[in-house]
Amino acid sequence: HRVDERLDGSPTMILIDEGWKALDDAIFAARIRDWLKTLRKRNALVGFATQSARDALDSRIATALVEQTATMIFMPNSRARSEDYCDGFGLTGHELALIRTLPAHSRCFLVRQPDASVVVRLDLSGAPEVLTVLSGRESAVRRLDLLREAVGDAPADWFPSLTGSAWPGGANDSAANDVDHRLAAE
Repeated sequence: HRVDERLDGSPTMILIDEGWKALDDAIFAARIRDWLKTLRKRNALVGFATQSARDALDSRIATALVEQTATMIFMPNSRARSEDYCDGFGLTGHELALIRTLPAHSRCFLVRQPDASVVVRLDLSGAPEVLTVLSGRESAVRRLDLLREAVGDAPADWFPSLTGSAWPGGANDSAANDVDHRLAAE
C-alpha cells in the first residue's frame, strides 16, 4: 500500500530481492502480479530476483512473471535445467548452454528480451561506491535509512556520507554529517 502511494509518475524501480519469500506470501504475490501488469502505466518497473528458477516457476503467479517480464537477466548456473530455463522461461538451447558454461565469477550474465539476447560483462570491482549503494547488506541498508531520514531521498544528499565519495552530480547537504556522527556514537 505504501509503495503504491509513492508512485507519482516519476521514474521508479521496485526491486524485490530474495523473491521466493515474496512468492510464498499469497497477499504479496498478488501485489507483485498486479505490479507486473500495471506499473508501466505509472512510469515504474518491478525487478525480481531469486536464486532458484524453480521457485519462480512453481509460484502461483508464474505465468504473469514470465509473460509480463520484458527483460530477464540470468546469472551463470552450471546446473541450470532445461525444463526450467527453456520450457519455463522460453530460452533457446544456445542461451541455456551459455548460462551453463559462463564461469561463476566471470561477472558475466545473459540479458534476454523477447527478440534478442546478449552476454554482458559488468565489472564493478573498481567502483566500490556503486557496490555500496547496490548492496543488500543489513549495515548498508540501515545506514542509508538513517541518512534518508536525516537528509531526505535526494541521492546528492546521502551519497557522500554513505559511500565516502563525492556525489557525481554536485554538492551534498551537511545534515548527512550529523548522521555520520550518530552512527559513530552507536
